[in-house]
Amino acid sequence: MTFIKSIKTCFKKYLTIKGRAPRSEYWWFQAAFVPLSIFVVIASEDENIEKLSDLILCFYLLCFVVVLASIIPLITVTVRRFHDTNKSGWYFLLGLIPLVGSLIVTVIMIPEGKKGKNKYGPNPISKKKNK
Repeated sequence: MTFIKSIKTCFKKYLTIKGRAPRSEYWWFQAAFVPLSIFVVIASEDENIEKLSDLILCFYLLCFVVVLASIIPLITVTVRRFHDTNKSGWYFLLGLIPLVGSLIVTVIMIPEGKKGKNKYGPNPISKKKNK
């Protein structure tokens, strides 16, 4: 799955937690979300944000809005990715553990999803190959 297709899929399935998400869909969405989030956090920590040029301030505000709009798809694609590994979406809450939670979630997301059908639905990769 390509970068643009993954982003489109995540926003298309904005509130969908049923089903499964392949690794590529999850990781491409992360590749877009994480750098924007880091930029927003770093820029918001700047004490001189009011003194920034209008263009940079507009870019910051645009990134901030995109990050806010991406929070729900980030949660839903994470839940679907857990489903792909045959785990409950509630594993998402592991990410809330300070310091190690995001590391645990990252490690769980690395392996390939369960081949074939699992209790959360058919394999999204094989489903796409059949089309």
